[in-house]
Amino acid sequence: MRSKILITNKEIKEDLSQVACIITFNLEYLNSKVYRQFPTIFIDLKEKYKRKYFNFRTAQKEFSEHLLRDFLIFQRVIDYIFPVAYFCLNYYYHKIYNQGFKENLKPNYLLREISKIIEANYHYYSISCALLTPIFFFKIGLPSSLPKIFEYIYGFDFLDDFFFPLAAVFTVFEYTNDLLLGEKNFDPICICRSFLSFLLWRKSRALLNKPLEKLILAGASKKDIWITL
Repeated sequence: MRSKILITNKEIKEDLSQVACIITFNLEYLNSKVYRQFPTIFIDLKEKYKRKYFNFRTAQKEFSEHLLRDFLIFQRVIDYIFPVAYFCLNYYYHKIYNQGFKENLKPNYLLREISKIIEANYHYYSISCALLTPIFFFKIGLPSSLPKIFEYIYGFDFLDDFFFPLAAVFTVFEYTNDLLLGEKNFDPICICRSFLSFLLWRKSRALLNKPLEKLILAGASKKDIWITL
């Protein structure tokens, strides 16, 4: 069974017999015959780290409609993103200013601040979303359209919204480290390694559970999702 994700920014010479999905930063790869054989995510480093998806199967229409509709219900959206946004900014303020974040902040202000951080550090956010995509959608398939729903959170497609709990926390962690170290990491392979280490953090389980629950509620079977909690 193919079960590996190949992450590369160069010409592919590896054994692909166990590869299920490829994530590449190399535009030339898309012109090769190899890419047509695999679900592929291309992250365009020259176009604000936008992601493009190729060869993924299309999810069932009913599942896709249920999944997208759930993100249009206001209270569910608030429950999905507000606690994470508050945690992120509270962490940031503790590390940088040695003080906590105010508890009585208005949601609009909170989301605006987290959106600014994501926009300024979208390379972290987009790469984490790319790595999560095959973990959650390789077997199920992607919805035929991926409309951006959270207008108040920076991003380009639905997966930016769907993976917000994990991608936002990782982005704020990395951004905070950059400020403390005085340098920014733009090495895509290094960022991939950092994110995989982040997934091993014991508290990431609760964050992983948020999008997992959304898939189950939309009708996905647990056996069709690579990750189990």
